[in-house]
Formats: sequence, C-alpha cells, structure tokens
Amino acid sequence: MRTFGSGFGFDKSRRLPGGGAPSPIASWQIIGQYNDLGFAAQGSNASSIQVITRKRDVPNIDLTAFRSLEQTFFVGAGSGGLDTTITNVVNIRHKLLAGMTQLAISPSPVAVPAFEGAYQVLEYFGTIPAGTTLYLDKEAVVASSGQNTGPQTLIYSAQGAPSAIGRKAGNGSLSFDATGLSTGTGSLLAPITIGYGVHLYPTYCFIGDSIISSNGETYDGDGGPIGVEGRDKQGGAWARRMQYQAQMLAGRSVPMRLLSRPSAQMSGMRSSSGAGGAKRRESYRYCNTLVIQLAANDLGNSRTAAQLKADIEAEIVVYRAMWAAANPGLPCFVIVCTVTPRGATAYNVPVGFASEIVAHNYNVRHGLIVGSDGYWEINHPVSDPANETIFADASYCGAADYLHPSPTGYAMIAAAEAPYMAMNSAPWRAFLS
Repeated sequence: MRTFGSGFGFDKSRRLPGGGAPSPIASWQIIGQYNDLGFAAQGSNASSIQVITRKRDVPNIDLTAFRSLEQTFFVGAGSGGLDTTITNVVNIRHKLLAGMTQLAISPSPVAVPAFEGAYQVLEYFGTIPAGTTLYLDKEAVVASSGQNTGPQTLIYSAQGAPSAIGRKAGNGSLSFDATGLSTGTGSLLAPITIGYGVHLYPTYCFIGDSIISSNGETYDGDGGPIGVEGRDKQGGAWARRMQYQAQMLAGRSVPMRLLSRPSAQMSGMRSSSGAGGAKRRESYRYCNTLVIQLAANDLGNSRTAAQLKADIEAEIVVYRAMWAAANPGLPCFVIVCTVTPRGATAYNVPVGFASEIVAHNYNVRHGLIVGSDGYWEINHPVSDPANETIFADASYCGAADYLHPSPTGYAMIAAAEAPYMAMNSAPWRAFLS
C-alpha cells in the first residue's frame, strides 16, 4: 500500500538546499464542495431563461490563484453512464468575491461550447488566505426548451455550519425563486472551482451510480444535513452525508466533485462510445484522490467480478496517467468501494448473482484490484452479518427495489466511513491480509 509523505503537496525527491524538508509543490486542484447547486430564474422569454446562482467556497489552504470552470452536459435517459448533449453554446459570466469585495469578473459572457466537461470561464491571480469566504456568482442564459437545469435545492435560510465548512450559496442577501425552471434528471452548468496552491489534504472526485448520487432522496437533490445550505430536509445519499460529517470532524472543508449518474456502469465509463465517461475524466487532473463506486449496475447486468476488476484497473491507469501529465512530481491515490447489498423479491432474498457480489467485495477488501490504495466499506454498515449480499433489515433499503439504501441506510454508511474521509492523509481503510 502506498503511503503519503508530509502531505499531498510534498515530493520526497525534492529537497531544499542543505538537505532540509521537502519543498512544496503547488498545483491546480478543486476547492469546491461538489458540482451541483441550485438555480434561480431571474427572467425568461419565449426562447431563453436567465439564471443567476451563488456558490460559496472556503479554501482550507492558502491560494495564489483561482479559476472557475463550467460543464455543458447533463445526465439524460439511457444506461451505462452516457450523458445528454447540450446542443447549443451557452453564454456564461462569472464573478468572484472575497466576502463582499469583488476580485474578478468576466468582462463579457463566455461562450461555453456544447458538451464541454471542464471549460474555463474566469481566472484570478492574487493571494487568497486559507479560510477566506469566497463567493462565485454566475449569470447564464439557457434555452427554455431542450435543456435541463436539474432538480436542485432552492431553499435558503439563515442556518448553517461553522465557517470552515463550505456552503453552497447565500449570505442572507440573495433571494432565489425557482419559478419557470424545468426539472429533470441531472444538473446543468455546474461550476468547478479550483485553486492554485500547495494542497495538503485530499481532494476527491467520485465516479459512481445512483447509490452515490441522490436516488431515493429526491426531496433534496443535492443532499446534506438539515440546516446546512438552507435545507429543511435530510437528503443526498451517502457521499454528501459523509462529506459533511468528514468536514465537521476535520474542522475544514473537504473538496469533493461528484461525477456520478443514475444507471452508470464501469463498463460504460470504459466504452469507446461512453462520451459521458470522457467528459467526467476532464476533472481527473484536479483531484488527487479518485473514489470509485461503480459495481451494482455492472453486476446486475451480467458482468462478472473478474470483468469488473479489469474495467476498474483500466480506469485507474487512465486516472493516474491524466494526473501525472498535469501534476508531475505529485502523488495521487485511488479508493475503491465495496458494493452494497441487493435483494431480489425482498430485502433478505439474495439475487441470482450474489456470488459475484461476494467475489467483488473480496477483491476490493484484499487489495486485489491493481492500482488501488485502500477501500471504503459501504456494504457492512447495512448488510446482514451472515450474508453480505442482502440487507440486515428492511428499514435499511428502499421497499421499491431492495437495491438503493433508505435514508436510514445512507446515514449508517456515511457515519461509518466519514472518519476515514476526514483524515489528512491515507483517508481509507487498509486492505485485509
């Protein structure tokens, strides 16, 4: 198993003159909370909708530069991890503020091409100390038909987490109204915020399916606990719940970018026709830790554990190569998740491919997936102690499909793994011997 040096931003091979401590290496990495946020209609006509959003980030390290990027693809119908193409250029302006002080603004709308995965809109050079409250305001004009602004949380309140914990939007001065916006299955135009500095802590990208996105907790599409980012209901599946708890434990923001979608498969990410996979990979260079939670749909569609292992290993190779090309001299890490239980006709009736679930989880836990550094255990918190392929209790999963954990199940998974995500280094479970 690989180990960290003094931190994510240090290279043991780069010594200061006289044999001192390793020299820090700066890089561009995400500082944002995740990639989906609420949209607010500010005006519309027969052909377009103007939307204005505000995203809040609190960097946990000192920065010397800041960039914001956009994506213009979103989750659509279909299976295997493909996304829907936005067919027209989208005009976007960004404005960066430190507190109430404007730092930079796009001089004119930036034309973001259709189906972009990470397109730069704004850049700022200047010192941004750790703990600075940054606001990214965005104005965009999108077509009123044929596009999708996504089912996002648009409720804001005065409640919130400690200042070190980044929030999505709002300082009490903005009012948002969802009137006139469409609702669909994914998110459109989600800013990616990255900062240039010595990143001492993990920055995460997740590739996953509906078990990690928000399926089953649709009343708050972007997830997180009650009171945070204005929510009045719990939601968001296990990853966002886990992120919030990790931030509270660590006392700092934990940057995370979700690259998940319902129905996604590892084989779809690897497919030559998997355009969605290609667009997701554009974020790989901005996160030093890749989390892979893709297995349920592969195994449920007749893939074997051996085939899934090969697909994951191939994706790890791609991630490490993309990271190394953009960040020479800096390490990167991969965490693979076990797969959650799955009932057939009831929560405690195994599916026909139960043996493949067992085989995959064995590979994950014992480090047999080449290139992985450690794992997260999202199965054991909710599985039957005598049979990891089924749920321990009916209340841990959704009664509709016996596949997606219930809010209770998501909360149990998040609580079990959040201490690992909160670690300053080696944020994973060590492999079993």
